[in-house]
Amino acid sequence: VVQLLFHTGSGAKRQKTSSSSPMYGPVPPPSFRSTRVIRVPQECATIKKAMVLAQMIFSESTEYMEADLIKIQMNKGVHEIVGDQWGRMNVTCSHISFVGKDKDQTTIIGGFEVHNQQHVAFENLTVTNPKGTGFFVWGSETNVDMLMCRVEKCAGTGMDVDDGATVTATQCAF
Repeated sequence: VVQLLFHTGSGAKRQKTSSSSPMYGPVPPPSFRSTRVIRVPQECATIKKAMVLAQMIFSESTEYMEADLIKIQMNKGVHEIVGDQWGRMNVTCSHISFVGKDKDQTTIIGGFEVHNQQHVAFENLTVTNPKGTGFFVWGSETNVDMLMCRVEKCAGTGMDVDDGATVTATQCAF
């Protein structure tokens, strides 16, 4: 939910809360309860907004069950991550997957940083980061699965795995 602050002519302030538009902020789509899928750009305008929504959903949960995996489904095309100075977005929760249509159809410009998150998956996408590393995965509690991904054209390494993190990559190209 995003709160917008409006200034009136009298100097008073009033707030408007918006929860219906993917362009204004994170709101679970109507189908989310049954599918556990957030679609980009159909339901959230960007990957980053989808990540914020996933974090909000997990923070409201009191307990976790294996079926609670959240899938961020990216449509075919190019999706840009506006991240840190290295072009990376932090994956801020566990039990999440980022899934493209196909590594030849879904491209991410930017990178991902995963620190001490578990059960994080990337499937069917290409990651290219002209500012830095494609994937920076670190921390002894971190585990990441990659399936049918391609990492290319990164200013840094394609993937940097540090400090005891575990990555399983199947049918991937680096």
